[in-house]
Amino acid sequence: MAEVIVYSQKEHPQCEELKGVLREQGVSYREINIHNPEAVIALKEQGCTALEPPVISVRSGNRIQNVLTNDDLFWDGTLIREAVLDLAGKTSSVIT
Repeated sequence: MAEVIVYSQKEHPQCEELKGVLREQGVSYREINIHNPEAVIALKEQGCTALEPPVISVRSGNRIQNVLTNDDLFWDGTLIREAVLDLAGKTSSVIT
């Protein structure tokens, strides 16, 4: 089963917008504070050095399927909905 993890920051406008779209699309996710030292280590282990929130990690078991950084999700401060819809399409069949 795939797991979506949103690495976010409390009261961060882009994080709130992203989480709202994920909820709209019915994508379940686990939220982790991106400033948590364990989160930084986990992201670096996934090859992600961009720590500007939000960052999404999709994993299936121990395998990372996808990591989307703030730069992948937002263009000039605007959410790229297609990136989220693509993620929702890839995970909707496996996430409850």
